[in-house]
Amino acid sequence: MKTRWSYLIVGSLIILAQSDGASAAGNSCDTAQSIIEDMTSSPSSPPRSPWTGGWPDIKAGNNVPSWATSVTGWGEIYRDTSNSDDTNTAVEVRNMQVSLLHKSGEWETLNATTDVGYGGYTEDYSGNAPLYDQRTMPDGGTAVRIPKGSVFHFWPSGSNVVEINTSDIAGLFVTFQAKLVVDDQSKPDDTSIARYVGSAGADYYGNGKCCSNDGGEIGQGRFKFVTTEWRWYNFTTVPVSQIAASQPPVRCQMAVD
Repeated sequence: MKTRWSYLIVGSLIILAQSDGASAAGNSCDTAQSIIEDMTSSPSSPPRSPWTGGWPDIKAGNNVPSWATSVTGWGEIYRDTSNSDDTNTAVEVRNMQVSLLHKSGEWETLNATTDVGYGGYTEDYSGNAPLYDQRTMPDGGTAVRIPKGSVFHFWPSGSNVVEINTSDIAGLFVTFQAKLVVDDQSKPDDTSIARYVGSAGADYYGNGKCCSNDGGEIGQGRFKFVTTEWRWYNFTTVPVSQIAASQPPVRCQMAVD
């Protein structure tokens, strides 16, 4: 799915700073300020991963490997390192979007889906791992329960790997929403003791290669807590000093939860 943006949304928004402990209402819009924070602020807590300390990280960035022809955006949710023994909490994600900034200054949205494709992996991504109670929620989002030792890794549903003109990249932008939900309404709500962290990122693909092993990991935003209110999770390769001026095509969620 490709959509050309003929107008720029963020310029009409009021930019509000939000501390890590604050939560975003279900009808809120993502903002340039939130994107900047996700690319500059310290992580809420390091994930249970040997690959990252949770900080925002630009790897390949806009420097496309010679073998690459395509791009994909992704997100991941880990149990926090100090996670309590919650057994009735699931994580819902929705409204995932991957956008490309052309050198002309025009944004192109490569993917924008309500639900996501996903898989369960071990915390070091050495193999597959289970996810429980997987389902599509009434609002179209995707919810799963994440057992200990598993990572919920996801991407836009459908054709998530999108071919691009690799000589015309001024920046990439990936965003999604996530929140904690009660898994089984007939059982006690233990979301108050559940601790999960999430992050957005992207990879280059092409000619049988991809990701970190081939130098194709583009990077990822900081890891921050998932709460019982919707929060936006962002990653971009646009330089921090240029994010606001570039006016990324941020999303809003106006539906009643």
